[in-house]
Amino acid sequence: MATRTKATVKAESDFEQFGRILDRIGPMPAILARPILQLRASEADHARLSELLAKNSENQLSADERAELDDRVLAGQYRSCNHSLAVPRHNPLP
Repeated sequence: MATRTKATVKAESDFEQFGRILDRIGPMPAILARPILQLRASEADHARLSELLAKNSENQLSADERAELDDRVLAGQYRSCNHSLAVPRHNPLP
């Protein structure tokens, strides 16, 4: 199990706050949504994240690598949040 750091806890708090802000905005126009949905991390970024995750699972991360991993996780959370705003929302049935 990964150790939760102060940065991870703060990232989750920031992510939740960002999600609430996005919920207030409502549906995004398609002209804005398309570019957001096309955002992807590069293969090099995926490879680096995999490397950091492997080292993390073995408890081999340095302090700098831990901070880098936390930053990459936060970036992924914001990207996911933006994607969720860009995807059309459907009202639940009453």
